[in-house]
Amino acid sequence: MRINRILYSMLVCGFLSPMNDLYAQRSEGETVGNPVPVGQEVRPGVRLYTEESQADYKIDAKGNTILTRYINQDPNYYRPEVEKGSYAEWLLSRELYPVGYKTHLYDGSVKSHECQVGVLKYDLIGQDLQQCADAAMRLRAEYLYENNQYDKIHFKFTSGFRCDYKKWRMGFRVKFDTKSQASWVRTAGLSYDYDSFKNYLKLVFTYAGTYSLSKEMIPVSIEDVKPGDLLINGGMPGHAVTVMDVLKSKDNKTVKMMFSQSYMPAQEIEILMNGDGSPWFTIDLSNKDGMIYTPEYTFKKTLFMRWKDQ
Repeated sequence: MRINRILYSMLVCGFLSPMNDLYAQRSEGETVGNPVPVGQEVRPGVRLYTEESQADYKIDAKGNTILTRYINQDPNYYRPEVEKGSYAEWLLSRELYPVGYKTHLYDGSVKSHECQVGVLKYDLIGQDLQQCADAAMRLRAEYLYENNQYDKIHFKFTSGFRCDYKKWRMGFRVKFDTKSQASWVRTAGLSYDYDSFKNYLKLVFTYAGTYSLSKEMIPVSIEDVKPGDLLINGGMPGHAVTVMDVLKSKDNKTVKMMFSQSYMPAQEIEILMNGDGSPWFTIDLSNKDGMIYTPEYTFKKTLFMRWKDQ
């Protein structure tokens, strides 16, 4: 199982090039859907660790959530209102580690390619499991769990098997036959606690990925993107980032989006840094067939998707 997970992750998360290639900034000539090739660092590392105030944004070291730390100062942009109690509102309230905290890998080491402007205050589930789409599934599942929407917590394995948390809570566990076909078997008692919930996610992370997740979501146009949507390339290889915040321009020509991700190997969920140091990526709405360049992956603008029950 462990070997299969590693091989599967190499396909789904795009781990098809040397490690040094994975931890590098994009360069010209990059192909869509590939991890970025070796290139120049985004910006001097020292600027990652200090409180900053630029003309159009401020990073407030006293703020400990997305909403309170990253301050929009650009009068040409505004944050659309989000529905109270919604997934979008919940994401904006996620707690962050203090300014200066570095992204850690599952083994406790510090990620060598620093492309974060912040790190969400969540632990890692499993060993080398919480990667790519796993981070997106983790956030969605945590929101539903906190809001007692247990029936909505379900994800499909790459095989197509639907893994429902409500079944897990009732004591059912997944069994694989000799042909690797999955089925539910009741082998445990009722389990409602958080540790059991994380064990459920560990199972999901083992058998689901960007390919299966993309099949469960619906496309959304770039003009309608809101926090909670994903930018996801569900191929093999593939990658996914979660939209954490959206700022819209008053002239409706551009938007600014904030993204979170995990990566290979498994790492804490980080807020990605734009090349200029901003936590937001400015996206031109006039060129809908263009590309979005994140520090470690390139996406087409047409790859935004939404949870079906969001």
